[in-house]
Amino acid sequence: MKIFLSLFLLYVKKSFLSNPDVKCLFTESAYTLIDMKKVAEAYCSYLIENYEDSKEKVCLKTKMKVKNFDESINKKVFAIDIGGTYLKICIVHFINNESNVLNYEKFEIKRELKTKEVDLFEWVAQMLNEYLSDKGEETTGIKEGAMTFSYPIKQDNCHNGEILSFGKDFPFRPIDLSEPKDPVKLLNNALKCLKIDLEIKIILNDANATFLSGYLTDSSTKMGIVLGTGSNCAFYTGDMVNDQIELINSEWGKFDNVSFKKSKYDDIIKETVLSENAVYQNVDYMIGGVKFIEIINLMYKDFTNTNKTISKEEIAQIRNQSDENNGNIENLELKKKIYEYFKSRSISILASLVIGIVEKNNFKGKIGINLNGSAFNGCGEWKKLKEMLDELARSMEITDVEFSMSFNEHASLLGCAYALVCNPKSID
Repeated sequence: MKIFLSLFLLYVKKSFLSNPDVKCLFTESAYTLIDMKKVAEAYCSYLIENYEDSKEKVCLKTKMKVKNFDESINKKVFAIDIGGTYLKICIVHFINNESNVLNYEKFEIKRELKTKEVDLFEWVAQMLNEYLSDKGEETTGIKEGAMTFSYPIKQDNCHNGEILSFGKDFPFRPIDLSEPKDPVKLLNNALKCLKIDLEIKIILNDANATFLSGYLTDSSTKMGIVLGTGSNCAFYTGDMVNDQIELINSEWGKFDNVSFKKSKYDDIIKETVLSENAVYQNVDYMIGGVKFIEIINLMYKDFTNTNKTISKEEIAQIRNQSDENNGNIENLELKKKIYEYFKSRSISILASLVIGIVEKNNFKGKIGINLNGSAFNGCGEWKKLKEMLDELARSMEITDVEFSMSFNEHASLLGCAYALVCNPKSID
C-alpha cells in the first residue's frame, strides 16, 4: 500500500506539474501513515469518551446468546434487511452445520415525492406480501423472521429496540419519535393488518448482524464492517455475561475531528447536504457511497475546467478493471486516478478507524473482520484494507495482532437469522 501511494503521488507530479493547484489538490489531502495515526488516536479517545453514556448516540450495546450448531439442526427462517437503498428479503436454511441463503430478492427504496406518503413498515409488509405470493409453496411452514435495521436503535437485547432517529433525509412518511417506537412491534402490526402469518422476533443493526455472520463460522471475529451507501462498524470485546455476548454498534458514521484531512470538495458536499435539509455524517460522506459520484465529479470538473462528468457506467468499468470499451472513455487515465484517489482515501480512513477500535479494546492475537456492503463486493478492496491495517499497525508499534478478512454479500441477512436461531425466546 505504501508503494501504491508513492507511485500514485509520482503520477500526480508528472501528470499535473504544469498546474500546481491541481497537484496540490491530490497531495495535500492524501493520507500518510502519520495522518492515519492521528485519526486512529482521535477515534480511540472518542470511543473512550462515549463508551458508557453517549450523548452522541454512539457505542450502542446489545446483548444476545450465541451457540454452535450440531448436525441435528434443520430450520428455515425469514431474514429481512431494511437498508437505506434497498429492502432485502430471503429465507435462511440452517442444516447440518451449514447456513444457506434461499430465494433472495431485493426491492429498491425509491426516493420519490410520493414515497413520503407511505409508512415504512406498511411498505415493508406490502413488499413481503408480494415476496410470499411470488415464492408460493417455497415459503410454506415458515412462521418466524428476523430483521436488520440500518437506522440507529437503542436496545438491551436483540428482541426489540427503540428507534433513535431517522434523519431528515428519511424517504418515508415521518414517524413521531416523541414516544418510544419499537420497529419489531411496528412491523408485526403491519403484517397483521395484511393477515400475513409471520412474526418478526429479532432486530439488529446491520453492522451487528454482519459481525454475527462472521462469528457464525469464525469465533476469532471481532468486528463487522458495512461499507455501502454509508458505513458502520460493530465490535465484540470478548466479554460474556450470563451466556450472552455484548455487541457494540459504534455508529462511527457520526465521527468527526480536526484530524481528518479534508479537501475543498468535502466542504462543498457538506454545504450541499445541509442545504438539502439532510443529515450530514462525516465518515458516511467521506468514505461511503452516498455522494461518491458527486465528489469525484467535482474534482474532475475542476481538473478539466469543464462541466463534463464521469458517468456511472464509466465508474463501473474502472472499478471492475474492464478493458472492454475503455477506448471510448474520454480522459480515461485521469478518471482512473481520481477514482483511485478517493478509493485509497476511503481505505486509509477505514483502516484508521479500525485501529482506533483495536487500541481502545487492546485487542491481541487474531482479529477477524467480517465485511459487508457494495464497496467490498468482488473488487479486492478488503485485500487493500488488510495491507493498510498491517502497515499502520507496524508504524504505530501495535504488536501481537493478526488481521483476518472475510466477506459475504448476504452477511446482514445471515447474521440476523443466526441471532433468531440462537435466541428463540425473549430474554428476561
